[in-house]
Amino acid sequence: MMLDANETEEYLMRELRHAARRLVRRPMLTVVVTLTMALAIAATTTVFHVVHDVLLRPLPVAGEDRVVKLWKYDPARDFDHFPILFDEFRRWRDHGGGFRELAAMVSEGTWSLPMERAAGAEPTLVRVAPVSADFFAVVGASPVLGRGFQRADETPAGHRAVVLSHDAWVRRFDGAADALGRLLTVDGQPQQVVGVMPPGFDYPAGTEFWQCLPTDTRAELEAIGRLNPGVDRDRVRAEIQTLSRRFADEQAPWLADKVVVAVSLRESLVGEVRRPLLVLFAAAGLVLAVACANVAHLLLVEALARRRQFAIRSALGAPRHRLLLQLLTESGLLAALGGVAGVGLATVALEALERLRPAALSPFGAMRLDGPVLGFSLLVTGVAALAFGLAPALAGTRSAALGAGSFGARSPGHHRSALPRVLAVAEISLAMVLLIAAGLLLRSFREHLRLDRGFRSDHLVAVELKVPSSERGRDRMLALYDGLLPRLASLPGVASASPTLNRPFATTDGFDAQPTIAGKTPEETASLPWVHLEAVSPSYAETLELELESGRFFDSRDRAEGQPVAVVNRALAAAYWPGEEAVGKRLMLFEADGWRTVVGVVSDLRLRDPTAVRLGLYLPMAQSPWMPRHLTVRTSGDPAVAVAALRRELRRWLPGAAIGITPVETLLSAEIAAPRFNALLVTAFASLALILAAVGVYGVMAALVGQRRSEIGVRMALGADGRWILRLFLGDGLKLALGGVLLGSGAALVAARWMESLLFRTRTADPATFAGLALLLTAVAMLAVLIPARRAARVDPLTVLGEN
Repeated sequence: MMLDANETEEYLMRELRHAARRLVRRPMLTVVVTLTMALAIAATTTVFHVVHDVLLRPLPVAGEDRVVKLWKYDPARDFDHFPILFDEFRRWRDHGGGFRELAAMVSEGTWSLPMERAAGAEPTLVRVAPVSADFFAVVGASPVLGRGFQRADETPAGHRAVVLSHDAWVRRFDGAADALGRLLTVDGQPQQVVGVMPPGFDYPAGTEFWQCLPTDTRAELEAIGRLNPGVDRDRVRAEIQTLSRRFADEQAPWLADKVVVAVSLRESLVGEVRRPLLVLFAAAGLVLAVACANVAHLLLVEALARRRQFAIRSALGAPRHRLLLQLLTESGLLAALGGVAGVGLATVALEALERLRPAALSPFGAMRLDGPVLGFSLLVTGVAALAFGLAPALAGTRSAALGAGSFGARSPGHHRSALPRVLAVAEISLAMVLLIAAGLLLRSFREHLRLDRGFRSDHLVAVELKVPSSERGRDRMLALYDGLLPRLASLPGVASASPTLNRPFATTDGFDAQPTIAGKTPEETASLPWVHLEAVSPSYAETLELELESGRFFDSRDRAEGQPVAVVNRALAAAYWPGEEAVGKRLMLFEADGWRTVVGVVSDLRLRDPTAVRLGLYLPMAQSPWMPRHLTVRTSGDPAVAVAALRRELRRWLPGAAIGITPVETLLSAEIAAPRFNALLVTAFASLALILAAVGVYGVMAALVGQRRSEIGVRMALGADGRWILRLFLGDGLKLALGGVLLGSGAALVAARWMESLLFRTRTADPATFAGLALLLTAVAMLAVLIPARRAARVDPLTVLGEN
């Protein structure tokens, strides 16, 4: 009989009230299921939050699918970003027909530059993104006040034009309309505010000021362009490659072998984090699957215990679909409780995650709960309700639907039903996959921590000196360092200090070159890897505790007027002069620079990339074409005391500079934040899955003991002792555990290959990890079996036979 809408609504409400009353009467089941699903839904929602925030959330760029990033790749180098010259970019812009607009921007995204706020006040750092005139047209954004850039702003003469972010306008200028036209002093140069961007526009991320690039810029550039309709990336890349080769032939022969790369804007931002995020999302999904299997077993036991009730209702005419609806309503209510609790837990988890996640997973600001994420939680809750509710409902109502004999009858051999065992094996196998993933990631992270980087990071600080461009003259900086270094070395708590070109672990902050080697042909030289350049003072060896392997390090002889010299690291000596003594060899960086003599070989450092040794070529600061812009300082006592003294002394010597001081251990921690984040999160998921799997195995065996009480009593009456019964159930549990471990190990082998790029010095099929975690999971499963098995071994046969 069909029900009308009112009757259907009334019926559903009645079923819902009935389900609620039943759950209240079974508080332990309700609490266990709600907590289990809350943890699983919280894990899944939290990771989806990051996935959505990084991979799915729309960029602050209109029509992002038509926007591409372009840079150049040098096949001879071991990293894939090669800068674009501004003149080359203009060739692309003027003759590249595939673009509607094309703009240039610095490769690093943003620069930190000193800004003078008021007379007598310390300069502050501002995040500046230098871009060409068409940048805002490319990204499809317009200022809410004033104007954007014009081609006339690219001239090197006159005031530089800047556009403020909305946040910087409010925070630094109190949202005043008279900010437009104001002259600022940024990097020692006058800058005129010409516009303010709308709220929410934040590309590149964290930008406070956009600054128009002048035509004479020497910055390392990338390009960003908006494609014309009907033009794809492959076509425009080929077009730009042709223009690039013509430019190289006419003006820059050294660019002839460089390859143009064109990728979507989103891919340029999140390409490197896509795989780690998908691995984390898959791990959270496995936790949800384990939780659903666990809850499904609990509800199956509950449903089978209610067969008498269902048989009575069936005999009185209740159709099976009504019984199914009752059980599914209870499952849905449990899932809803778990979903609500899960969202609450996810909110708390997000606060902790915000502090832990690496910068690469924070491209668009802080995470927040929003409609898509809440919608995903609702979807997961609904899917989970079906996943853990349908099978128990079908199993629990089957005997009633078939018209089982008497109300109290048990279906023959019901205790041998495969479903509980299948669920237990599934939980164990899924937990095994997660444990292996966590084990490999933890082993990989341990390798990061154990890696010998060639120096001690404790009591080492990095000092960033943002000196205004007007004060960066070579002679002035050399004189400054000559006077400053002795003063710094005499400060309390400071052991030594040295200027450096590069900040530790700044992969975009450095200089690379391919020197000419005396005695080698141009072809032989071209086949050698590029070297990483560093300009330092004689105190650098003491500061970084370099080991001198042969020759000498720099000293007072290595002045500008002295013989040009260089020191190389062990890796460079082995690559350039294998089997030979490097001291005394000659090399040349530039023709105007002349030949340099290698005077020493030192130990290797991992200061640019913590996972790789680069070929290091050290130059005396006085003989370097580039002036150091950082200091590396080793402290001898309390770092806090040394840092305070450092800041006071630097402020005295450099009143116009913005100064940033950071412990090197903090920089190192940021560098390994991604593997730490991956390892911690997957380990948390694996631990949760392990607990749920153990609970699931316990539940299966406890139910089995309860169902076989009569059989146990008969066996014991016929002579079986408690130890035999114990071995019987432990054997059953061992079969479940081994089945799950074997299936999970096979699946983990496949999954590990997918996450290979996340591992450092760790094999995907690491035998120790697989064997150790297999033993751990088996042991935990057997402990879960032991409790109900011991209960079975203590059964009193007289009591059981009397019950029957």
